[in-house]
Amino acid sequence: MAACPTIELPSGYAMPLVGLGTFDNLKDDMICEAVKAALDSGYRMVDCAWIYRSESAVGAALADRIKAGAVTRNELFISTKLWNTFHEPDRVEAGLRDSLNDLGLDYVDLLLMHWPMAFKEQTVERKAWILNTQTEPADVDFLDTWRAMEELVNKGLARSIGISNFNIQQLTRLLDAPGLRYKPANIQVESHPFFLNKELIDFCQGRGITVTAYSPLGKGGSTYAGKPTENILEHPTITSIAKAQAHSPAQVVLRWALQRGLSIVPKSCTPVRIRENIQLFDFSLTEDEMAAISLLDKHKRLVTLENCLFTTTVLGCRCPPILWESRDGRGRLYRLLPAAAPCVAPATTTTTSSSSTTTAAAAQTLPEVGVEQTVQDGVDEDRDKREQQAQGVDEAKLLGRPEDGVVEVGEDIDDGDGQPLQGEGEER
Repeated sequence: MAACPTIELPSGYAMPLVGLGTFDNLKDDMICEAVKAALDSGYRMVDCAWIYRSESAVGAALADRIKAGAVTRNELFISTKLWNTFHEPDRVEAGLRDSLNDLGLDYVDLLLMHWPMAFKEQTVERKAWILNTQTEPADVDFLDTWRAMEELVNKGLARSIGISNFNIQQLTRLLDAPGLRYKPANIQVESHPFFLNKELIDFCQGRGITVTAYSPLGKGGSTYAGKPTENILEHPTITSIAKAQAHSPAQVVLRWALQRGLSIVPKSCTPVRIRENIQLFDFSLTEDEMAAISLLDKHKRLVTLENCLFTTTVLGCRCPPILWESRDGRGRLYRLLPAAAPCVAPATTTTTSSSSTTTAAAAQTLPEVGVEQTVQDGVDEDRDKREQQAQGVDEAKLLGRPEDGVVEVGEDIDDGDGQPLQGEGEER
């Protein structure tokens, strides 16, 4: 069994290009068996998070395979993420130690700050966090959280540190922070053919920060947050290339991500798919195939943290919950509440997602928009289409089909027995 290729992190450690995602929308025993199957299939990277609720199951699988002599700790690359309730500097170490205790490890290879915003601690069971709808923001600067994470490197509890779900503005602020001791080794963000996130990825790669794509299969037609997702794996572009390459549609999509210079953490609990998702190094996509897949970009973000309902201050307005996120890396305001909620400008406020302070004189009330709608912030909507046309790639000619661009909403993935597997497409 050939070893999975690796990429060198800025910290000097090697990270496998393919890891197993472990978001637990299934039962613990399924996650445990999935990790065992992954290790037996050649995976050496397992991607975890405190909020995933699956670290104890992952830890049981790691202990089982280490005890059996199948792997050693030094061969493994284990990543986890610091949840938003641990952003207070004096709680950062406690958050990591909680994960280490469940994983049964003395250190993690990579610790990521899961999101740039902080939540106040609540006395609820960890399993309740995923469905919690009354999250309350905490006034904690992510720069202070980062400095506390740097101390964990010095203590040997994390070999490398990085971030997740940051945008260009937030990442720039972190990179420009005075006294920065450790540059982010990795950023983990959503990216798949329906959401390239190109500008953010280019920004990171241009500054020597490795990028890991989560949801690299776009959740494969599974149900996420109670909503069906479009099935990338059934798109004619993907199926046509898969036929030409004699590989599965999933392998084509994952290979496309690797050739963009990304590492990936697809999730599955089905052994045959787990094996398939790492068998990506015996073929390559042509330039035309890569370009055709990239033309599928819909700027369709799937992970919006919609279930966290709280009020925060952004751009001088007291607003419903929003993330200062970016579509294709550009500044966008994603509002995560129905449009009926009011938006009132306060006297003075500090922007929670950047370092700037905004006064009422400069603040303007944001227009009411619904879930996943955006405030354009001066960006021309047609710019993306013009950029694609400028690439000179004719997808219709390449595939020999009408240029309709229509994609139907996908069904839950079928595992071959006629029964849909809700959530079997990798989840975040």
